[in-house]
Amino acid sequence: MLNEHYTTVAERRNCLIAIGAYSNPMCYVHDNFCCIVVVDSSQVSRLDPPFLNRFEKQVLAYKNILTRNQKEAEQTLKSWCEQLAGLSTNSNQCSDNAFKLDDLFAGFHEDTLPSLVLHHQTGRSEEISSTDSSEFALLLDRCKEDLLRTAHVDAMTSACFFVSTVQR
Repeated sequence: MLNEHYTTVAERRNCLIAIGAYSNPMCYVHDNFCCIVVVDSSQVSRLDPPFLNRFEKQVLAYKNILTRNQKEAEQTLKSWCEQLAGLSTNSNQCSDNAFKLDDLFAGFHEDTLPSLVLHHQTGRSEEISSTDSSEFALLLDRCKEDLLRTAHVDAMTSACFFVSTVQR
């Protein structure tokens, strides 16, 4: 099927499909057939190059579809998360005790913040603008609530203690 070695019978394309020891030599393939394979980027290196070479490759990430205002919301959330983790960009506030964001929030990865912003924007008739401070703040609060629900209790306790000692 992926080799596009089709046999035409009665003006219909057919191909051999083999799964393990079983095969079907006359499997009909629709004229508009399209095969899409979704693979996590961390798994690509484990796949056979001949398999990968049969497909057009696209990288999908939430951050690639954010609007300007959504990117601003994501950056604001990222700053908040980094402050909470003790990863302030201000060098005199950064510490060896700082947490990585994935230590602080369960399952945190590069798409966490963009997907949260998109999730809370979905279904809205219009996009929230950073100039509309009440709506923008509401969006950020909803995202922060969701992040805090995924926070590790022990890491949050340590992070809050760390942030309070740095502020003194």
